[in-house]
Amino acid sequence: MSGELQERLLGQETEQRANLKVKVCEESKKIWRVALPSVISRVSSFGCVVITQSFMGHMSAVDLAGFALVQTLGVRFVNGVLEQKGEHSLQYASNLSLAKLRMSSATETLCGQAYGAKQYHMMGIFLQRSWLVDLVTLTVLLPLFFLGTQIFELLGEEKAIAESAGYISLWFIPYCYALVFNLTIQMYLQAQQKNLIVAYLSITQFVVQIPLSWAFVNLLGWGVTGAMGSLCISAWLVVLGEFVYVFGGWCEDSWKGFRRAALKDIFPVVKLSISSGLMICLEMWYNAILVLVAGYMKNAEVAISAFSICLNIHGWEFMICLGILGAACVRVANELGRGDANAVKFSINVLLTTSVVIGVFFWILCLVFGNKLGYLFTDDEAVVESVSDLSVLLAFSVLFNSIYPIFSGFLLLLDFLFRVAVGAGMQAMVAVVNIVCYYAIGLPVGLVLGYLVGLQVKGLWIGMLSGVICETFVLSFIMWRINWDDEELSSSSLSAILQRIQHTGRPPRHRVIFYGWKTVRPTHLGSPDLRTTSEASIFCSLRPSVSDFVADHRRARLKEPAPLVGRYSEAPSAIPFKTGSVSLFSASKTRDKMSDRERLRILMVSDFFFPNFGGVENHIYYLSQCLMKLGHKVVVMTHAYNNRSGVRYMTGGLKVYYVPWKPFLMQNTLPTFYGTLPIVRTIIIRERISLVHGHQAFSTLCHEALMHARTMGFKVVFTDHSLYGFADVGSIHMNKVLQFTLADVTQAICVSHMSKENTVLRSGLPPEKVFVIPNAVDTAMFKPARERISGDEVVIVVISRLVYRKGVDLLVEVIPEVCRLHPDVRFIIGGDGPKKVRLDEMREKHSLQDKVDMLGAVPHAEVQSVLVKGHIFLNSSLTEAFCIAILEAASCGLLTVSTRVGGVPEVLPDDMIVLSEPDPSDMVLAIMKAIRLLPQIDPQAMHDRMKKLYSWHDVAKRTEIVYNRALKCSNQTLVERLPRYLTCGAWAGKLFCLVMIVDFLFWRLLQFLKPDSDIEVVPDISLRSPQNKEVNVEGFEFERG
Repeated sequence: MSGELQERLLGQETEQRANLKVKVCEESKKIWRVALPSVISRVSSFGCVVITQSFMGHMSAVDLAGFALVQTLGVRFVNGVLEQKGEHSLQYASNLSLAKLRMSSATETLCGQAYGAKQYHMMGIFLQRSWLVDLVTLTVLLPLFFLGTQIFELLGEEKAIAESAGYISLWFIPYCYALVFNLTIQMYLQAQQKNLIVAYLSITQFVVQIPLSWAFVNLLGWGVTGAMGSLCISAWLVVLGEFVYVFGGWCEDSWKGFRRAALKDIFPVVKLSISSGLMICLEMWYNAILVLVAGYMKNAEVAISAFSICLNIHGWEFMICLGILGAACVRVANELGRGDANAVKFSINVLLTTSVVIGVFFWILCLVFGNKLGYLFTDDEAVVESVSDLSVLLAFSVLFNSIYPIFSGFLLLLDFLFRVAVGAGMQAMVAVVNIVCYYAIGLPVGLVLGYLVGLQVKGLWIGMLSGVICETFVLSFIMWRINWDDEELSSSSLSAILQRIQHTGRPPRHRVIFYGWKTVRPTHLGSPDLRTTSEASIFCSLRPSVSDFVADHRRARLKEPAPLVGRYSEAPSAIPFKTGSVSLFSASKTRDKMSDRERLRILMVSDFFFPNFGGVENHIYYLSQCLMKLGHKVVVMTHAYNNRSGVRYMTGGLKVYYVPWKPFLMQNTLPTFYGTLPIVRTIIIRERISLVHGHQAFSTLCHEALMHARTMGFKVVFTDHSLYGFADVGSIHMNKVLQFTLADVTQAICVSHMSKENTVLRSGLPPEKVFVIPNAVDTAMFKPARERISGDEVVIVVISRLVYRKGVDLLVEVIPEVCRLHPDVRFIIGGDGPKKVRLDEMREKHSLQDKVDMLGAVPHAEVQSVLVKGHIFLNSSLTEAFCIAILEAASCGLLTVSTRVGGVPEVLPDDMIVLSEPDPSDMVLAIMKAIRLLPQIDPQAMHDRMKKLYSWHDVAKRTEIVYNRALKCSNQTLVERLPRYLTCGAWAGKLFCLVMIVDFLFWRLLQFLKPDSDIEVVPDISLRSPQNKEVNVEGFEFERG
């Protein structure tokens, strides 16, 4: 019996081993299917520089040292600006791959977003903009090459080496100009999954480089000129090949020729590039600093030559690791998408094993042939001997090369997927780990061993190796601390995330079970009594009852319109409150700032307000007017608009502080952190403010005012009117800022359920702190025409800012097709923006001047007169949190056609809107459907329904309830609040704590220099109607002038 059992166990063990071999083989095939094109491309491209260095070394040690200086200092400095070599790049089109980001980090981000949104023609425009920015940047940096000799002499290098480097640097000018086109086109092609053509061109460059260098240097005897000439020719050969591929019709969807539109919106490209590369440049320049330091040692030409030879061998092998790193991101992403944590661990084990095997192979090569490696690059015995001394250290550097890229790549990918859920901040954390290990550990150790201990170049390399070892252990520790059985790592929602990213480049918009709390489509609970407290139904009804689902099912089956009144859950009832300042170590007793304890004094803060017009501006204005009708005092703080500065009073007694600061970018003021504290403090004290309410995620004034208000001990509320992404650089930065602001916010408001879900994911704010309160519409202002427009002509109205996110490129493709299918359709387009030129080009190209009327910018007071001229309102936005324009159009009796994005599906009942995907063909079908439905539309009946569904009275009452809930929260000391900021990330949390501590000290200094009692309190000027007189709140007029 025991023998049979033993035999059975042995058989199972043998079968498991066989299965393991099969699984490893299958996993290896998947890895190399992804990694091989990337490895070939990287090794070939980097190999061209190595070949040129080899030919230089066989000429003389001085030329080799000069080439090393220019390549590692001059060219690497320029590449740090142009390339912004990054640790990772998540392609947004159809897969996740790790790549080397250039200044094309901006190109790749923008092209990836355009490809994911199927706006293929924009990829060519983004490519042209990147060419323009890169060429101008490189031209500005040209003095570094022209003055090479003088610069290297100024840095203390020997005269002979400096003169050789100065001559070689001139030859690098055409090479760098080739890099501008080569790197950006590579990112442009990779965003379209055209990786093989990049690999083929790189192999061609490498194959051509070898015989060309031999012919120019050995056969023709052109020396340095021949070696550098062959490098430039091979580099431009690749560029010509890329030009042929792009211009020759192989990218017909994304390349539409040179466009004047590429000359517009240049500054955002520059901003995106700068914001994504500061710390990354520091990483890239690390080796350059080591080479420069090597030039100060004894026998500088030998030191520089030997160090650069080993450095390039090290870098050449590292190209293989980066290729495998790309495969690591793809494989881990695939297994995470399946929700299989065990498969993720198995994939990482195979990846590590593959990478380590390669590392061990090259480690053995370096140990065995270490004393011969130098002869591949030079005939100088002193240099060969120095390389031989470094070979053992080089071997171990190569070995560690094979480990830590896999760890860092996986952590970056994990951060991308779980950034909000776990607050890891790994992207920035990995970068900080690199910087600390390189500059705080590696460089000081190298300097000490090289100079003080006397190890010379070997000491520098030991310092560099110590930094790599430290980084490897830190990343290994982080990997070890990951809880693989955590719910976030095994949640089925990962599949939805990855599928959404792969197809659109954006996080999922579907309602899924995510991060442990359930999000479902909005429920319809009937009309709630806002005066009743219902703790069970607070916060957007994330867990609706069975009866709600039954009601929704019945409506869907009978195709009944869903009622919108009350579809947002009620908030707690009003609660008495106290406000006041708080001390550092003990919460001081709050002091009553109001004579009437039921009256609130609210400071609204945003960069967006009248005379500028938009959804945020309207929201603040109407909400303020209705709050004042409820008996509260409201003060608005914004920046100056043109000559409008100082204090202004608007209708109803709304007081506005137009702070005399001019907007810096996109109507936002320049971030100063602490520059706004004196004025915010003064306004709060002068107006006896009890609560500060900030609006809009990308408003600088909003973030700074909320920060200062919390420092002073006041309660704050934040309203988010936007939807943001998760993957591109701008969104990552914005989300981290939002996380900082909301870490200590008292309550938050979103304008739709989709907006709430987006805000919670981006900021990490607990869902129970977020209310959903929709926007409303002034139905008294937006009335339908007295008589419906007659005739066979169908008029479609578009009123929007003509920018990318409003879907102007989608309009350009839709309008000609609609006019072709339905000759009786005419478009009226109101609005202005950088995309207006695209619409003008479309009208000219298709001869639609009589079919498309371009009104330009439309003042808000005239919007109603434009809307009533149409039958259908068209909204083509690519992202919307709510879209007030849809409400205004519906109130005027227009049937709406809109893209199914963001919170738009929550705005109107199904019989008042036709939704489509953000795709030209689908939108054309939606417009045709709307035209067929027009006979069933009664504008006056639609207007009457809107009056019942949306009212600023209800918005104000619900907001008042949120205010009272916020004021109920107890005060906390700064010390008690600081742990909230520490949860924002490993390094970001500490930085945010420092910012708040400095803000607190600055506030205390202001109190010492000018006590609160010295600031004059202004009297209230009440322009309200008597309380017992009913006033039409919806009929407020805007201030003119």
